[in-house]
Amino acid sequence: MNYSVLNSNKSAEVDSSGLNYTMTNVSIITLDAGNGSDTPSPPPYSQFVVDADFAASSVGMPIVCIIGIIGNILNLVVLSKKSMRSSTTTFLIALAVSDMLLLVMQVPDLLYRIEAIKANDSYTLFYRYYLISRYALSNFFITCTSWLTIAVTIERFLAVKFTFHARLMCTIRRAIVAITGIFVVSFAFHFSKFFELMPNLDLSDPTPVFTTALSQNPIYEKYLHYTNISIAVLIPFAMLFVFNSLLIYLLIQHRTQRQTLTSTQQKLKDDIIHITVVVVAMVAVFLICHSLGVYLAMNIAVHGREKIFANNLLQGIRFISNLMVVTNSSVNFILYCSISSKFQEAFLETFGCGRKTKCSTFRTGKHHRASQSSSKSTSTTSEVKTPYKYKQAEVEEVMV
Repeated sequence: MNYSVLNSNKSAEVDSSGLNYTMTNVSIITLDAGNGSDTPSPPPYSQFVVDADFAASSVGMPIVCIIGIIGNILNLVVLSKKSMRSSTTTFLIALAVSDMLLLVMQVPDLLYRIEAIKANDSYTLFYRYYLISRYALSNFFITCTSWLTIAVTIERFLAVKFTFHARLMCTIRRAIVAITGIFVVSFAFHFSKFFELMPNLDLSDPTPVFTTALSQNPIYEKYLHYTNISIAVLIPFAMLFVFNSLLIYLLIQHRTQRQTLTSTQQKLKDDIIHITVVVVAMVAVFLICHSLGVYLAMNIAVHGREKIFANNLLQGIRFISNLMVVTNSSVNFILYCSISSKFQEAFLETFGCGRKTKCSTFRTGKHHRASQSSSKSTSTTSEVKTPYKYKQAEVEEVMV
């Protein structure tokens, strides 16, 4: 839902998604007088904008948000298990928190699309204050998600590149420090966005918010323009592309070197490779889902925000891009379940789906091995040998 602006020097258009990387959702609208006739012809792609807004914001967004919120809650439950603790899962827990909060921030807007709720003056007043918070916090959570994804990708690169020193470099303590730094710096970076807009308290006026003097300051606008595009879009995208390419190269290299390793080294290496495949898939989805955002950011950097979003085609692409960004925050649970057998087992054990016996065998494998050594029973040895070895590898690296 877009709100037309009549006083372009005081008011702002607010994109219903609130997920743009830059201040595109507070861009000033100018009204075109057309060709002078009483019934000017509609501008090109005007219907595309309407269709894209409806399909992405009214149909796709609710479905994706519901699936994503449920999926991220399940991620937090499973990844928080003691048996899943590792530096990588620490990053993935933080990522799930950031993704879930981004999705939760969209819920009041989805409710406002219901006519009965929209007609309520109290909710409308709340909604106008909420738009300011959503603009700042959505950008904050998107930035956190981007840099957390970079952090876990670099962590996996170090683990694969320096396999036998990974436990010394990639620790939970260091992961917590990195996560805290990302959240603090991202919030400080986007804090000024809370002061770029103010609510319109006149409920008879359909314009929900006004821009403040801060957002109209040419120096601040130029600072915001370049720093947002660089820190929230271009640098993360470029770094993820490079490190993900390196991870793929190392995975291919691992296949050729595997035969030269001892059995113990192979187990450790295979454990690390397994979780790295999950991260590679996660980053690939991130790059795909943020590709349209990068395209829009590049156009804004070259041509300027006002000119770009006066183009109906790019306006429609922006709605699709916003849906793709939200989709990226919703699909990690599906990725984990599809790729990681370790995550599947932990999920089934957590929710009592009939596989506790196997998991409990991992926990008691050492006891069984001790008893079988004393009795020297061949049948018992063959029965518990595999779980015990798997447990030993698990000590080295807990996989997702």
